Amino acid sequence: GEPIETIVMSALPAKDGEATSEWTATMPPLPANSIVRYAITVDRSGVQQSITPDPDRDEFAWHGYFVDPLVSSQHPVYHLFISSQDWASLHTFTAPGRVSGNTANPNWNNEVSATFVADGVVHDVMVRHQGSRWNRTGGSTIFFPCESHQPGQAQVRSWRIDFPSYRNHDGKDVLILQKQSGWPNQIAFRMFQLAGVPAPDSRWANLRIKGCDFNPDAFKIERPGTDLAERWFG
Repeated sequence: GEPIETIVMSALPAKDGEATSEWTATMPPLPANSIVRYAITVDRSGVQQSITPDPDRDEFAWHGYFVDPLVSSQHPVYHLFISSQDWASLHTFTAPGRVSGNTANPNWNNEVSATFVADGVVHDVMVRHQGSRWNRTGGSTIFFPCESHQPGQAQVRSWRIDFPSYRNHDGKDVLILQKQSGWPNQIAFRMFQLAGVPAPDSRWANLRIKGCDFNPDAFKIERPGTDLAERWFG
């Protein structure tokens, strides 16, 4: 459902009488929180072929950039864009709980597609809510002016964000953003690290969803796995 626009590129003027192989195009200005996906194509005998990304070399089908709203924050700012329908689906998946009677919920860990932006880098990701069978569906309800799974409000839950293998974030393929501030965990993990005991990387982040404030003190915690093991044991 994203709008598509074609912009014709122009060759730059010759330099010192010699033709240049450089081309340019000007994109129109867009409002804050806009995401632009683009590819550069050439017309070869009436057939449009992408030259970057190169389908024979690159695993991704587009480049991207983000119009940053320049949010003032003491923590790193993460932007998550998810459709209201998919956001509502995450609540539907977990509503019955992990187990109903003697039957496991087959949708408990279902993921939906979303777009994640950090440090200006645009990622297509898969997301779901994070947490135990007791705590995943809990969370405070906040005023939320952006379109949400609930009119005018949203429930603050923990999120799990899965990155594709070709474009992870900060060297990690999974990002966990917990709803609690997590300061006791942060202190404990740091003490373990100072003592030389393997412990996950953790810090706080400002999570915004669909261009609106959501959780300014989300607790970012590293998932125990190969990333953690490689950092500590090589």
